[in-house]
Formats: sequence, C-alpha cells, structure tokens
Amino acid sequence: MLEITGNYYAAYSADKMSPEQRAKETYTQVILPFLKLEVQRFQGNASLQAYAFEISHHVSGKVMGVAMERPENLVLILPQQAAIRLLGSKDENVQQAALLQAEIYLNASPVTLWLKGEGPQLATQASREEPHPATAPNSSVEAVRREPEVEERREAAAIRVPNLKAKPADPPAPPRDTSPQALASLQVANQQTLAALVKALDSQAHFVSYATPSFVAFRNAVFVEFSVNTTLSESPGGSRYRLAALAFDNHIAHLIRPFLGYFKDDSQFDGIGFSASLHLSGKVGASSSSEAVEFFFPFPALRCYERYDCTGQQLIDAGVVLINGERVGLDLQAAEGGGAR
Repeated sequence: MLEITGNYYAAYSADKMSPEQRAKETYTQVILPFLKLEVQRFQGNASLQAYAFEISHHVSGKVMGVAMERPENLVLILPQQAAIRLLGSKDENVQQAALLQAEIYLNASPVTLWLKGEGPQLATQASREEPHPATAPNSSVEAVRREPEVEERREAAAIRVPNLKAKPADPPAPPRDTSPQALASLQVANQQTLAALVKALDSQAHFVSYATPSFVAFRNAVFVEFSVNTTLSESPGGSRYRLAALAFDNHIAHLIRPFLGYFKDDSQFDGIGFSASLHLSGKVGASSSSEAVEFFFPFPALRCYERYDCTGQQLIDAGVVLINGERVGLDLQAAEGGGAR
C-alpha cells in the first residue's frame, strides 16, 4: 500500500459547506492530482494493492459565538484496480463506480463521495445512456469494440441501485438550564470534585480563600468559575491588555490541563471560567495596582488546547475575556509586545 499524508490549508466554512462537500473539495483539489501521478507510476507494480491518503484541512465556524478554525481529517483508501479504472475511463459513471470501492472517512466517520448529484440519481442517468437494442451497432466488429464500455456502465448502475435514504437531521439540543435551581444542583453534585481540586492545586492556582469555586450562568451557558490571585512582575503604568495577556501566559494557561483532569464529562456544563485578580509584584493588596480579568473557555476549545491541537491564542479567540467587567479582544503577541496600549 502506498500512503500519502499531508496538510492542506483551506479554511472551508462550516456554515456554507456540508462535511461531504468539504471532503469532495479536498478530494478534487489535493487527492486526485496526487492519484494521477502515483497511478501512472505504479500501475504496473503487481505488489501494490492500494493507495492511501490522509489529508488535513481546516474548517472555520463559531464556538460560543466566536469565530474559530479547527482541523478536519480526510482519509481515502482506494484499491489499485479501482484507481486504474477511475483514471482510465472518461465515463463519469465508471469513475463513480470505481470511487465507490474506496474506503473514505472524515474525522473517522465513513462518508461517500459523489462526483455529481446524489447517488441514486446517477443510476437513472446511466440507464438512460445505455444503448437501446434497436439502435445497437450492426457491425460485429463495432459491437465487440463497444461491449466493454456497456458492461462497465451496467456494473456502475448495479452498484448504485440501492435506494439511499438521507439521514434525518439531529434535533437541536435543548437550551442549557441556567436557573438558580440547576446551578445549585450542579454545585451539590460536583462539590467533592471541586474540593479535591482546590486541595491538590492550591499551590499552583493561588485560589482566593474567601471565594469558593461555583457554577455561574454566562451567555446562556453554564461555567464552573474559579477565583485566583495572579501576581505579575510588571512595573506600574503598563497596559491592562498587556497585564491580561501576561496573566494568561504566566498563570492561567498552566492551570488548564491539570483542571481538565478533574472534569471527564463535558455534558454536565459548558466550560471553565477563571476570575483573576491581578497584582503587580510588591504591591499585593494595593487597590491602585489591581485589575480584575475573567476568562470563560468552552469545553471544545479547552479539549483542543489540552491535546495541543490549538494554541493559546485560538483558545482566547474561542472564549470570552472580560477586563473589569467589559468584554475585550485580546491578541497575546501584540499585547505582550506592547502593541496594545
């Protein structure tokens, strides 16, 4: 088996293209050109049984109302003979029949690529194009020359005969219950977990002693929020954006993976919030040197960061940052470099 892997930077819009459409676009733009080169090179190699491609492209969408990109993996495994037929015929029905012999997965879920329209429609088209007995060529030589093409069309039509039914769309998820009763119930159910987390991670997190972790409603979602003290080695007069960026990089980012280890079920609530009281080194307790910064991160972005698939900036972009109660956009590189003042 010949295996080809790679990254293809194409930011498909999740709002405008279905998963199958994105898979077809990557197949057309990336896999097919490589396949033409490799089949021409290896079609005479009897020991090669299949071609395998693993291509990663990007999908842009929104998480918690904020734009975010995520990787999506397309895997295609095509047998050698099917690849030769796919590229050796100009008949679209024959090409589709060959492509149906491939194993195709998008993010580990099987998908089917249709070169044109929906699968069953192609079967009807193939039957229309098949020569009628009354118009069959009279010449025996001509009949022998056309017979393989007719057989290929019949085989393609036979593969597409099953009447595929579209999978009904999943019903929309019910809105999260953010009532005080629901928050209190979550607090009771997770109290032991929160107590164990605070005890184990207090030396790293520097929890605010008088503010226990609690479940809060924010933007129609539920977050478990932790209050922490963050001390920064920064001179007075620095930009609040710079302070917030330093707080994330020097303190909050290092807490995310340890915290996530205590929350295995992402369905109970929507994410984790950090409420950081920022203090400049040597001025702890001085009100003139304190800023309040809150970070709210949804679980999908947190898990992406936990797996090292997302950067800290991507996590920031997928979440919400508040400075003294006001939402802000935070560019870590620009803020720490002094660009945001």
